[in-house]
Amino acid sequence: KLLSRVLALAGGGQRPRALGPVERLATRLAAGAPLAAVTVLGTRISWRGGTLWFVREAGRGAGSSAVLPPAATLFWDRRFRITNHSSGAFEVRMAREFSRQAAERLVGARIVSPASAIRSAPLVSGAGGEVLALGTYRLSESVAIEMASSA
Repeated sequence: KLLSRVLALAGGGQRPRALGPVERLATRLAAGAPLAAVTVLGTRISWRGGTLWFVREAGRGAGSSAVLPPAATLFWDRRFRITNHSSGAFEVRMAREFSRQAAERLVGARIVSPASAIRSAPLVSGAGGEVLALGTYRLSESVAIEMASSA
């Protein structure tokens, strides 16, 4: 059940039609067998730097942009809760074009997440195109962004 919940949260809430793929993944993880990158329920699972990563498959995320009106909250891609604390509208879209280097320059910090996590993260922009947030990295006090706790 825990693995299904993690897959649902990371993958944007997809539910298994059959438990076979989740059970096979659970068996492979429990056995400690080497795991090549696999995708289950819209979640890309891979080993990187000794860490097991569960990341939204970039091709499955929110395809179009969304407008976030002033003083409103958006539940984006069933994974992030984004709140606009300003008097102007924001645009929210997937950060598909961002490389790790571009994301690190933008947030001013080293990012250890896989590049696929960066590209499937929300990018929040103001009316003038300025980036206000990338994933959970806030660059402005006018936006609040957090991982949603339920899928």
